[in-house]
Amino acid sequence: MEFRDLFKGGMVISLGLCSAVTSCTVVQRALAAPPTVQVDAAVKTSTPIKAVRESVREQTDRNVDEAAIAAQDIAISKLRTLAKKYRGAQQEPHFLSRLGDIQSLKSALLFRIAHGRAHRSQGVIQLGAYKKSLQETVSTLTLLIKKYPHDGEIPHAYFLRAKANQEIPSKKDAIRDFTFLVEHYPSSEEIIPAYMALAEFAIEASDHPRAIKYLIEVEKRPDTPHYPFALHKLAWSNYNLKQIPESLSYVERQIRHYDELGAANTDRDLRENTLLDATLFFLEGFEQKDARFTLAHVLPWFRNLDKGQILGRVSLRFAKLLRSHGHEADLIYWKNKNVSEEADRPETLEIVTLTYENQFNRRRYSQLPDTLRDLGTLYKQHPEFLNFPAARKQILDSAESLQALAVKNKAADGVGELTSTLALIYDAFTRIVEESDPRIPKVHYNLAETLFEIRDYEQATSHYRWIVNRGSWREKRSD
Repeated sequence: MEFRDLFKGGMVISLGLCSAVTSCTVVQRALAAPPTVQVDAAVKTSTPIKAVRESVREQTDRNVDEAAIAAQDIAISKLRTLAKKYRGAQQEPHFLSRLGDIQSLKSALLFRIAHGRAHRSQGVIQLGAYKKSLQETVSTLTLLIKKYPHDGEIPHAYFLRAKANQEIPSKKDAIRDFTFLVEHYPSSEEIIPAYMALAEFAIEASDHPRAIKYLIEVEKRPDTPHYPFALHKLAWSNYNLKQIPESLSYVERQIRHYDELGAANTDRDLRENTLLDATLFFLEGFEQKDARFTLAHVLPWFRNLDKGQILGRVSLRFAKLLRSHGHEADLIYWKNKNVSEEADRPETLEIVTLTYENQFNRRRYSQLPDTLRDLGTLYKQHPEFLNFPAARKQILDSAESLQALAVKNKAADGVGELTSTLALIYDAFTRIVEESDPRIPKVHYNLAETLFEIRDYEQATSHYRWIVNRGSWREKRSD
């Protein structure tokens, strides 16, 4: 008996089993029938066309899902009948294998349906039918394996049973089947996904040496779609073992692999995530004080892999890591490096403001002048950077905070340093806005008020005079 599967919209119709014309006709009608969507008068006039289209699409998907389930239930019923009819005959393993296939496909569809219903109703995902279908799949495949251990379909049966157990989840049984498959059927079509699954189990258990052992087997097959993902996992596992040269080597190989794919590459997101992940790997090498991973090596290494927009995001990610790991002096070095060599990237402004925030929060006031000067330098070169409004707000917020602190401690030693820093902050603000900005007079007013409160009348007078001479201060001080 010839068995053929027709894949249609994610649905499997078993043509070889649809001997009952009426049953197949029901399925075909369900697929062909246009979706019926009830739309009341209010919705017709007020709901955007996009929302209506999404509703129609959702109803269409629902029809297709229901038709697919109907087709698979028909196929499962017929296969069970045939397996029972030919029990002990040479046809039985064939029917059991096909039954396991259809049950596995039905499980996948039930998973999708359960998530779709939960999404529509905003409720809890009900996986009861899905789990029951998985158990039925395992039962069918177990029967096949026990009765016909030397049949040609056995490698595939082990793989399907392992996948079902993985989802139930029965991790121990899944690992047992995947392991049996890779050890006894090295030529199986499913050998690569089996190695990937075993590697994932090992990673979950933090057994990175074992994960590497399995991933290396995938590495030997660069022609498979799993190859770049294996390289990515190899980079992470080596990082977790503090093997940084190996980790970064796998990053390089993964990026080169994607670049060789060129226009055919559909995994841009993974490529970018790998480059961003590499900042963490590089930092580990730097913290190990490995001479190959100094801060001077960071930009050249990443530029060798990508000089495009992602490089700015990489630099910003590395700056955030330096800050979170407490490398204050190195953060300043990194800021200076980017201002000097990568001033045309918008992320460089974010690196400068991040450094400023870190210095201000840690009260490293003596370090602020250079960082504030960098803001002015970037503004002269690229006033169009979109993050300048946020930078201005950050400066004014920090100035107000420092102003309140200076007034509160006006009789304490060191208040002069606070007011000097405040003056620098306000001055920096005036350098990253247009001269006509209406906030500039208020900046002078706030500074004058602070100086007056701490009894520095001479400096306070100079700022009051600035306002009066320009005649632009129209706000009155509120008592």
